[in-house]
Amino acid sequence: MSMGWARSFKPIPLADGRAIASLAQARDFIALLPPSCQGGRQWKYAGELLRRAVDQNEKYSTGDARAQMLRALKTDGFV
Repeated sequence: MSMGWARSFKPIPLADGRAIASLAQARDFIALLPPSCQGGRQWKYAGELLRRAVDQNEKYSTGDARAQMLRALKTDGFV
């Protein structure tokens, strides 16, 4: 059975004290970004990898999604 969006990963601590520790939290974080950020290349790719991780339900795909989230967060100063 697929864990889907509930799949967790090593937490990414944010500068404001929160952390992102699951595919669902990453998805929700992106959804709350202003449209100008969501349209950015880094964030679009992060969203694509999140969806792929849910669909494939494989450890490496979750790791890829986490790594891209971290890159996008660093790019926009969230970490």
